[in-house]
Amino acid sequence: MPAWIDKVIIYDKIYLLLIVLSIGTLLFGYKTLTKNLKVLLLFAAAHFTTEFGSLYIHYGLGRDNYLIYHLFACIGYGLLAAFFFYTLTSKTAIRVVLASVPVYWLLWLLYVLTWEPVTEYCALAFMTEHLFMIVFCFAFFRTILTYKQPYRPEKDRTFWIVTGLFFYFAGNFFILSCYNYIEKHHHDILTGFYYAGYTFNYLLYLTIIVTGFVRFPAHD
Repeated sequence: MPAWIDKVIIYDKIYLLLIVLSIGTLLFGYKTLTKNLKVLLLFAAAHFTTEFGSLYIHYGLGRDNYLIYHLFACIGYGLLAAFFFYTLTSKTAIRVVLASVPVYWLLWLLYVLTWEPVTEYCALAFMTEHLFMIVFCFAFFRTILTYKQPYRPEKDRTFWIVTGLFFYFAGNFFILSCYNYIEKHHHDILTGFYYAGYTFNYLLYLTIIVTGFVRFPAHD
């Protein structure tokens, strides 16, 4: 085992483990996955690559790892948009999801060229992403309220996944909105503040893991 792994904080090790277990759970039931969950598998794989890569750059190479998060912000949004493209049923909502991709990528590029260069953490980019995704989560919740046939959300795996995503985005939006300010003015509490956000990360991947072991009825 590489020596740098011993330097990794336990919270990060738990985070990586949960992502790996999520990927394993999705792969184990791959044949039964709907299209949106197959996209979620790609997102989890990209997330693991980002987190593992950032830890290697930080602890193994001793360099800043901001660039890899900038790349993930760009790639991750495309995957998340694809997830909601396959999840939402409203044609209007789907068009909004598709239109948001070039809009977000342009904003991402603007942030990189102005306020958040690759030498800083891309909090604005992730905050923008989270705002879009919170809207898409609400669009999903609104849609299921209009179902004509009897619908029981507790028997729908996608409902639980979207709920986990909602808390992930809403919780991290608050953390990220304060990150750069705390980094510059209250650096002594930055580490604790940053890892407080892991609560929402753990919740998301625990949701994916748990729902992978529950037998849900098939949905069209």
